[in-house]
Amino acid sequence: MNSFSEKPSKGSNLDSKDTFKRLKNTNFWLLIEKVNPLEKQTIMDAYLSYPDDPDFHLNKLGGKIKFVKKPHALLDKSLYIGEAIDNKPNGLGYHMDINGNYYEGFFENGKFNGKGRLITTKGQIISGYWNSGSCSYGKIYNFQSKFYEGELKNLEPDGIGREVAEDYNYNGGFSMSKKHGEGKVVWKDGNWYEGEFYMGKIEGKGKYHWKDSEYEGSWKVNKMHGQGIQVWSDGSRYEGHMEKGLKHGYGVYKTENKVYSGFWKHGKEDGKGKLVENGEIIEGLWLNGKFLTSDTSSFISEDLHDSLRFKNLIVRKINFSDIKIPKKIAVKCANVLQIREKFGPLDWGIDEQISISENRWKKVLSGIYFGETTLNNIPHGRGIWLNSSQIYEGFFIQGERHGFGRLIDLCNEVYTGNWTRGIKQGFGVFIKPGAQYSGDWEENNFNGLGILITDEIDYEGEWRNNFQHGKGVLKHSDENVYKGEFSNGKIEGIGYLVYPNGNGFLAKWNDGECVEILKKFRKEKEIEEREEKCMEVDIENEMEEARQLEELKQLILILS
Repeated sequence: MNSFSEKPSKGSNLDSKDTFKRLKNTNFWLLIEKVNPLEKQTIMDAYLSYPDDPDFHLNKLGGKIKFVKKPHALLDKSLYIGEAIDNKPNGLGYHMDINGNYYEGFFENGKFNGKGRLITTKGQIISGYWNSGSCSYGKIYNFQSKFYEGELKNLEPDGIGREVAEDYNYNGGFSMSKKHGEGKVVWKDGNWYEGEFYMGKIEGKGKYHWKDSEYEGSWKVNKMHGQGIQVWSDGSRYEGHMEKGLKHGYGVYKTENKVYSGFWKHGKEDGKGKLVENGEIIEGLWLNGKFLTSDTSSFISEDLHDSLRFKNLIVRKINFSDIKIPKKIAVKCANVLQIREKFGPLDWGIDEQISISENRWKKVLSGIYFGETTLNNIPHGRGIWLNSSQIYEGFFIQGERHGFGRLIDLCNEVYTGNWTRGIKQGFGVFIKPGAQYSGDWEENNFNGLGILITDEIDYEGEWRNNFQHGKGVLKHSDENVYKGEFSNGKIEGIGYLVYPNGNGFLAKWNDGECVEILKKFRKEKEIEEREEKCMEVDIENEMEEARQLEELKQLILILS
């Protein structure tokens, strides 16, 4: 028999000649032929992985007991080979039920009784001594996974036992296959825990040892939670309250040259506290690990974070790209956050840190908000707001988007640019599937100079109320280019149409249709000559527009 620390070996392939030769004359082979092919490989691999001789030699009771040599169907439609009395398994036998679970060992009056092992269709091997069909102590081999030895109930670990896995060994209590009660687990990397477990989780009182520290105290769901003491290898020591693995509540932290005694929040000094460092004493209020003020006289409430004065006093630096969105919110807003992730963090073009009065999310209108606020908790300054269909990151004034910001929605539409009292106003970039506009906005519409790129066209020029209006250049996917005048989204006025080969014509246009050809040309260069002769009066305006478009392109490059 292999020792406790050893695990089952990998099973052999059913198609192997050696495997077939080895098993073809066994009772197991006679029964396995009747099993569903989908389960056959699993049972065979488990059978061959057993540390003992696969034949699992057992002696017949003998005497006058009849031995059935061929698979015999029992009343419950299971198959049986072995000793029998009055057509019931009695003595040594081999049994496979209608689900494919295989047992070999001893029977009494039709039930497993005595030495035996059960191989399940899940790849488990349960070996031990049976009594009237049940096994109260034995070994469980989970094929290519874990090994267990100890007390059993309903054929699973329950009571005191030992478990071996690839990365740990465990000795202690079990309940319904899970670590439960007192126990000790030692990991492969040298870490260990000794103490209480609850249904598979470290929970209760216990001691945990790491390479660089050791903690003894209360636990909850695998994390330090409650009162405890943690000592580090460099001599540092913390004694106090913990929450979800971090210092939280009142505690005292000592190092070689300093002692902090006071309140903590999420692992950092937060609230009333006293620091003694190299003989110097600092006592007062702390926030997020930083000293805030020594004036505590006007703070009557123990819950400092509810104090209006405290809200007005606190300044916290936040980086939007590091803001952790609460799990419940992240699940509810998963779709829009996934779109946000695709576009990456917002480039502010300035210091990304902001001042915020409270480090928490607030309900605002139909969504939630994290960021700077007025004393009445109205978004004011820089912040992030989201609900299940939209997410906005940027500046606010009195609850309205104002200044620079980015809005993303579930339609994969993204606007990044300037806002005025909740309205897109100024320069901005708008992206949606198959299209991108970069340019001027007014009252939420394309207005001024802008560039539109879609799967079908590229347009660069003037806009009014979301329509091309004024002078511009329109390039189609077929490489035809129109240079000239537009009106309300249609080609209208004087303009050139240039073909990919350079030929084209100057014409009058109305409602997108050519109404009169003024001049044909064979090379695009003739357009320039025509413009020099016919448009000398407008040359200064054209140069100014060219400069504006060049500035627009530079802004687009900066944003991209």
